[in-house]
Amino acid sequence: MLNHQNQALADTLLQISNDNDAFKHKLLAEQNTALDEMNAQLSRTSADLTRIRSMRDELVSELAMRKAAADADLQAAAQISQLSDARLSRIHALELELDRWKSNPPVQISQSLQEMSQDELLQKVARLEKQNASLATELPALESAFNKAHQLSISKLLDLSDSHLKIKKAQTEARPFSAG
Repeated sequence: MLNHQNQALADTLLQISNDNDAFKHKLLAEQNTALDEMNAQLSRTSADLTRIRSMRDELVSELAMRKAAADADLQAAAQISQLSDARLSRIHALELELDRWKSNPPVQISQSLQEMSQDELLQKVARLEKQNASLATELPALESAFNKAHQLSISKLLDLSDSHLKIKKAQTEARPFSAG
């Protein structure tokens, strides 16, 4: 009888051990399946992240190029405005010069000052004073036109120098990326 109970307990123990092993294998299989699914999802997420970062870098690059183009357009508009101002100043100076020439045509004097009468001398002095006043009003306009053109040329030169520096900097920064 004791043998029989012992055998029954051994069979029960064997059954429990087999059930325990089966449960362990089932649990390990489920965990491996879940782990494989998570690894696959991690791979997809990593690929998506790489794609998103690549798209972000492209968009940042495109935005920088558009901003540079917009800045160049604004700069060009400002330079056109400056050129227009310089042109208007020059036109004003030329108009003053034209007025001076129209109001005081050059007179060829064949006689010397000593041979002129007092009235002729007074007329000559008056004409010269008019020409002097006309030149005095013309000079600031010419000076303004020159200063605007000079400032514009200096600005262009500085912009060109700045552009060359930016190009060199961009080339230097691009070298590590092109090597990879």
